[in-house]
Amino acid sequence: MANKNEQQAWDEYKNRELKKARRLAEHFGYHLDEAQVHTGGERYLMTGIQDVGGGGKKLVLIGTNINDGKKVVIKYSSDQNGIKEIEQERRARETVAKIPFSYIPLLAPAEIAFQKKDGAVFFVTEYISEKTPLLKQPIQKQFRIALDGLKMQEGSHAIAHSHTKHIEKTLGLLSANDYIRSMDNYIYEIERFAPDNRSLVSTLAEAMRFFHENKEDVDRYCGFLTHADFAPHNLRIKDDHVYLLDFASVHFGNKYESWARLLNYMVLYNQEIEQALTQYVKINRSKEEYLSLRLMRVYKLVFLLHYYVISLHKTSGNLQLLTRERISFWTQVLNSVLQEKEIPSKKVDDFKKRRDSLRSSAEIARQKELHQLF
Repeated sequence: MANKNEQQAWDEYKNRELKKARRLAEHFGYHLDEAQVHTGGERYLMTGIQDVGGGGKKLVLIGTNINDGKKVVIKYSSDQNGIKEIEQERRARETVAKIPFSYIPLLAPAEIAFQKKDGAVFFVTEYISEKTPLLKQPIQKQFRIALDGLKMQEGSHAIAHSHTKHIEKTLGLLSANDYIRSMDNYIYEIERFAPDNRSLVSTLAEAMRFFHENKEDVDRYCGFLTHADFAPHNLRIKDDHVYLLDFASVHFGNKYESWARLLNYMVLYNQEIEQALTQYVKINRSKEEYLSLRLMRVYKLVFLLHYYVISLHKTSGNLQLLTRERISFWTQVLNSVLQEKEIPSKKVDDFKKRRDSLRSSAEIARQKELHQLF
């Protein structure tokens, strides 16, 4: 159960804005599905939190084009910050498409429409359907698709001054110092919200020492196109090609940030793929690259722990219990990465069973839609 004040505020906003969005959709020639699972479950926790695509209020909606019956994805907002985020994502898509030094094209759903009316933004893209989602593919194919998607991003490297000028304003260009500043902020807020969690505070101190001591190996592999939320819910597989869905999470930084996000995700969803990709880097790339991967995994885990810690006050009941379970579990994962050990599969399975027993029916439906697992 969510914190009633936070959940109620989101539900009131969502219901009010859905009425406006349906009216605008019909005006522009689209029909919205009756059920909009992307707006339910734990989605409300992201509202107001920067760095998770939730600083502003916006709705991700599914509908159909009235003229041709094709399914579409619509990002809608009448909130000032939400509008800025949608506009920024569109600029990022346009910038990436024009990058002259990208050796491998970054595929994205085609833009169908971008319209403004009655103080709202309406951004429509094609819906990429999948015959078989990534997590349902055979293991060998999952590995190849994931590796192709990661290499696709590594094909864009900003190495010349003209390149950095071309992308810095639109996409951002992160250095080791930028990552360290973010980690400092995450850890400061975690300690402020959870000062009594001694295990977490101790692990975070070790994480920061590890990052500072190896700062040069973060900088060494910066300047690459990377996706901060490179995970199956932001990917679609069509004709064996990887399409990226969320360009709000695209920037230039350490090339292993995308790898780190995917590996941390696969701890829960496919440890075999996590271990295979880790070994791929360890065997086929330099020791400095492998260290850079570990560093970025630490960074992304601190980010994730920060999200759950500062979300805790928004929850109650089962969701609060689940959030505490998540903080404990991801602290263990962070420790395992710092110690260069694999977290036991039994701990992962036990956590997943506990997680699934505490999730609401709305969140279960949202997760199925996100991962296309039917």
